[in-house]
Amino acid sequence: MPLLEIKKWPGHDLRQPSLPIPPSVIGTGEVQDLIEDMKSYVDRNRYQIGGLAANQLGFDYKIAVVNLDLDLQEMINPRYVKLSEQKFWGFEACLSFPRFFSFPVRRSRTITLRAFNRFGKEIELSFNGRRAIRVQHEMDHLNGISIIDIRRRARFLRENQAAII
Repeated sequence: MPLLEIKKWPGHDLRQPSLPIPPSVIGTGEVQDLIEDMKSYVDRNRYQIGGLAANQLGFDYKIAVVNLDLDLQEMINPRYVKLSEQKFWGFEACLSFPRFFSFPVRRSRTITLRAFNRFGKEIELSFNGRRAIRVQHEMDHLNGISIIDIRRRARFLRENQAAII
């Protein structure tokens, strides 16, 4: 397995949305090898990280692997189907921002999404609690949103709440 290098801010632009992978390409060696390498990395670091998005490795593919504690979930071309209106705060850290410990982030308590698995089969997945936080974090990466962007948006809304309402 090749050594994976996590792209770190500010040297790497994490604000570029990843590109969807055509279903006909999912089964190719390049995509399958990348998924295997990502799963291996997350598995080896399962007690330190919640997941990994392909663009954190410099690949423009819409692929994420999420640590579900006992299992790993790979997702190709994931898209939200439902985000609960019920929100909660959690603390998140990010491999691409190693100088920052963790940020308080407000997330949906439950989510449902559709994605393809590594065999090209469309699947629907639902998550809640800590797992929902992890999935939303990786989805943000795939959509070109960094944890810094979320933090800045929350601060802006808090500081300008009276002017917005």
